[in-house]
Amino acid sequence: MRVWLASALLWFVAATLQGCGGGGGSGSTTGSGAATPSSAVDPGTSPGGTTTSAPSTSTPTASNPPPPGISPNALWSCDFPQAPTDCGLNEQTAEPTRAILVSPGRDGPNAVQLTTQPGDSNIDGSGPAERADLHLGASSDYCNQGQEEWWAHSLKFPSGYAAPPSGSTWNWGVVFDFHNTGPAAQANFQILSLPTGLEMWIAGGTTPANQITDPGAFSVSLGPVIENVWYDFVYHVKWSSGSDGFFQAWLNGQQVMNFSGATLYAGQSCYLKLADYHTPIGVAVSVIHSRIVRGASQADVAM
Repeated sequence: MRVWLASALLWFVAATLQGCGGGGGSGSTTGSGAATPSSAVDPGTSPGGTTTSAPSTSTPTASNPPPPGISPNALWSCDFPQAPTDCGLNEQTAEPTRAILVSPGRDGPNAVQLTTQPGDSNIDGSGPAERADLHLGASSDYCNQGQEEWWAHSLKFPSGYAAPPSGSTWNWGVVFDFHNTGPAAQANFQILSLPTGLEMWIAGGTTPANQITDPGAFSVSLGPVIENVWYDFVYHVKWSSGSDGFFQAWLNGQQVMNFSGATLYAGQSCYLKLADYHTPIGVAVSVIHSRIVRGASQADVAM
């Protein structure tokens, strides 16, 4: 067992370093980092001196009411009125048919469905991992040192979603992230689909993290994947590579994360990715994204 765990961990570190690929920022940018097992981290504490409150998981249901329309005070938003690449988003896919509009959206006519097919590897530096992502380029408008922001987005796993299976190889999937703009490392924030269910990961500080057990990294569990229902996320974040950073997260109205600590790597910013990025599992994998909003207040992004 110890030999298997050691070999699995080495495989994931290698996948992280190889699989982080091109993004939307200026200079050197990377794609979503690969996941490593988080069982060694107590979900009520975090390494590196940061603190959190214990998560309270809100299970999505088919009866979640639709959110209000997007506020006119929102600083940036996207509900995909005409195409997956609306709103300045850029595509990282094997071919354009991997990102399509589907209906209905969370509170409008459209959402975007990202799909990988077996063999969709080596996409913008993904290495052997398969990728169908949309990214918003790094910008002075968001995700920089000292900036405080509110975000909201909705996510759905369609019927028949192929979750990463357990087995002799540790499988992982990234479905949303704010990724660092520097060399290969774990994203500053990411939502992962793992054989054990959904997790949120945070990483930041003076030294980029390659594993969830590294200083400055932290994770919480969100429970099992539930198909064909909307996961409505709201975030309040201060981006910082120092101890004054924080990341608060709500899922369907219930707080699931209250993190204090670094949310950026020193000297870096981050950028938004709508993701369907995972280890190859031999079948098509689809994820649906809708209603992405950034604002200066909770009211600007109200769900």
